[in-house]
Amino acid sequence: MESRRIGNEFITIGSTQGARINDYLSLRARFGYAYGRLMPYFTIGAAAGRFDTNVSVYTDWGPTDANGVALGSYVGWPRMVGGAKKDVWGYGAVIGGGLEAALADNLILRAEYLFTRFNDVEGVTASLNTARVGAALKF
Repeated sequence: MESRRIGNEFITIGSTQGARINDYLSLRARFGYAYGRLMPYFTIGAAAGRFDTNVSVYTDWGPTDANGVALGSYVGWPRMVGGAKKDVWGYGAVIGGGLEAALADNLILRAEYLFTRFNDVEGVTASLNTARVGAALKF
């Protein structure tokens, strides 16, 4: 928050911005090429996420004494615009890559990295970095 003295009055302005992602999903295409038992791949797609946000602006205005100390607020002040919201949907894109390795004819190991970026969600931009490892058994 920042306060400024203008003559015998003060103006205070502050803001809060935040977003917490609750869950998200992505739909991706994967492109790769097998070299023997290894397959490097590239993936790209779209993402959607559900957020809880808190975006607000606070202002106050009132008189000060000779030393610049606030004496109070004028009638109708302070004011706050915005606030907390739940279940706000945000949309974005996901990009990444990985490597699959066939250790045997029926055992596959995978490692991948994904970067997910959500567009503006109530004034907040969010991104996720995800690293995954996995195994598959074919039978």
